[in-house]
Amino acid sequence: MENNLQEVVENNAEEVLNDSLGNNSNGGKNKKLLVFSIVGIFCFAMIVLFSVFYFPGLKTKNEKTGQANSKLNSAGKIIATCDTEYENLLSANKLDETLCGQGATRTGEFKDAEIKKAKTNIIMIFDSSGSMATKIEGKSKIDIAKNATNKFIENIKSSGANLGVLVYGHKGSNNQGDKAVSCAGIEEAYWLDVIKPDIIKSKFNNLNATGWTPIAKSLEMAKDILIKKATKEDKNIIMLISDGEETCNGDPVATTKEIKNAGFNIKVNVIGFDVGGTTEAQLRKIAEAGDGQYSSVKNEKDFEAIFQQQENMVNKMDFAVKSGVEQLYDISASILKYNQCITMLDIEEASFMLNVEEKISPNCKTTAEEKYFKRYDEMRGNLKNTFESEKNNFNSIVNTKK
Repeated sequence: MENNLQEVVENNAEEVLNDSLGNNSNGGKNKKLLVFSIVGIFCFAMIVLFSVFYFPGLKTKNEKTGQANSKLNSAGKIIATCDTEYENLLSANKLDETLCGQGATRTGEFKDAEIKKAKTNIIMIFDSSGSMATKIEGKSKIDIAKNATNKFIENIKSSGANLGVLVYGHKGSNNQGDKAVSCAGIEEAYWLDVIKPDIIKSKFNNLNATGWTPIAKSLEMAKDILIKKATKEDKNIIMLISDGEETCNGDPVATTKEIKNAGFNIKVNVIGFDVGGTTEAQLRKIAEAGDGQYSSVKNEKDFEAIFQQQENMVNKMDFAVKSGVEQLYDISASILKYNQCITMLDIEEASFMLNVEEKISPNCKTTAEEKYFKRYDEMRGNLKNTFESEKNNFNSIVNTKK
C-alpha cells in the first residue's frame, strides 16, 4: 500500500512538472487562451479610456470652433446690416451734387455783355499849333508827331480800347487877329469809338500847323466827352501831345483838377515835344494834377519809345478792366456756389441726423454717425478747397499777363 501511494505521488509530481515545462498539450492551450484574454482585456480598457477622455475633449473643441464661427457670421451679418442701413438712410437724404451751385458757374471767358460794362477810353488831344511847323532834322514836328501817333493807333487797335481824337491850332493862324478863331477852333476829328486806323490817319493827313494853343479848353471838351459816353467803372485816359504852353488865356492845371474831381476815373497823360523852361513846367503840372504820366520827347525815336510804353499800358489796362469785371463775376459765382453747396450739405446733415433713431438699429447707430460725419467733413473740406482755388485762379491768370 505504501508503494502504491508513493507511485501516485510520483505520477502527480511528474504531471505537474510536465505542465510547468509545457509538456502537457491541454495546459498549452489554456495558456494561449489566457494570453489572448489578457490582450483583449487590455484593448478593451484602452478603448474605454479613449472614449472617456478623448471624445468629450474633441466635442468641446468642435463646439468652441462652431461657436466662434457662429460669432463671426453674426458679426459679419451685423456689419452688413449696419452698412445697408447707413446707405439706405444716406440715399434718402443725400445731397444732389448736380444741383450744387447750379446757375452759379462760369466759363472763365469774357462775355460781350460784361465787356461792354467796363472799357478803356482814350481821348487824344493833338497839337497842330503854329510852333509844330518847326523842323527837327529836316522834318516838321507835326509830321514827326503824325507818323508816331499813327503807328501807336495801329498798334492798340486790337486792344479793345475806344479812341477819340481832338485837334487844336489847325484853324486860323498864329497872328493876333486870328487868335479868337484859332482858340475856338477845337475839333473832334474822331468821335470816341472803336479804333479805325485808316479813318484817323486820313484826319491827321489834313492837319496843318498854323494857330494857337487852347489846352485848357481842349481838356474840358475831353472831359465832357468822357462823362457823356463813358462810365465811372471805365478806365479813362486823356493823352495830351503838345509842344507849347497855354496861349488862349485858360488855366489847364486848374481844369485838370476839375477833371479829377469829376469822379469818372480820368487820368491825364502828357507828352511834351521839344519843350523846356516854363512850357515844360506847365505840362508837368498838368500831368501831376491829372494823376498821370509826363514824358518828354525830342525826336521821332523818342516818340516811338514813349508810345511803346503807352501801348503796353493801354493793353494791360484793357485786359485789367475786362478781367477785373470777370473776376467780380467769377468770385461772386464762386461765393454763390460755395454757399449753396454748404447750405445743401447742412440740410443733408440735419435730415440724416433726424432719421438716425428711426432708421438705424441701436447697435449700428455709433458706426453710422461716425461714417456720416467723416463724409460730411470731407465734403465740406473739398468745397472749401474748390472755392479757394477758384478765387486764386484769377490772380494766376493776371500774373501771366504782367
